[in-house]
Amino acid sequence: IGSGEVTARMAGAFAIPLLVRAMGTNNLIVLSAIALVACLALLIAVKRDATPQPRVKTAALGPQPEVWRDPSVRSIVAVAALGILGKHFVYFSFLQQIQIHNHDANQLAAFFGIFSGVTQALNLAIRVTVSGRYLQRFGIGIGLQTLPAVHLLCTAVLIVVAFVYPAPALVFWL
Repeated sequence: IGSGEVTARMAGAFAIPLLVRAMGTNNLIVLSAIALVACLALLIAVKRDATPQPRVKTAALGPQPEVWRDPSVRSIVAVAALGILGKHFVYFSFLQQIQIHNHDANQLAAFFGIFSGVTQALNLAIRVTVSGRYLQRFGIGIGLQTLPAVHLLCTAVLIVVAFVYPAPALVFWL
């Protein structure tokens, strides 16, 4: 199921060099913000269509869609927001190391696009070849915990290496 998301990430990442050429690096953040708002609107629309319910009015917040009362929707939004936040902290560390060697923002953004596209292609290959067997062997509970645990471990290693042994090449590969 998640392979569709990875394919979209891969396509988006490989499109970054073209977008940088067409709109410039500074406008990528605006495009990202628009995409996040569109995702939120889509989530609300899908949830509303799946369980049509009347709107609830609260005095403090005004009209509020019923979708926000669903704990699973709040959890999904919270996990996605925290994941994106963590990802950006790692990317900023990565960016800092890359900027030491390259000062052109457009070239840097294009490099990140290609780099991210390649990592997403590897992600897709792993999902197609390994994930199914992993879930069959260890179950969905362990499967759902594996990715956040690996991200946490890799981020911790990255932070330790960056502070204890600040080697740009090693931080880059981590």
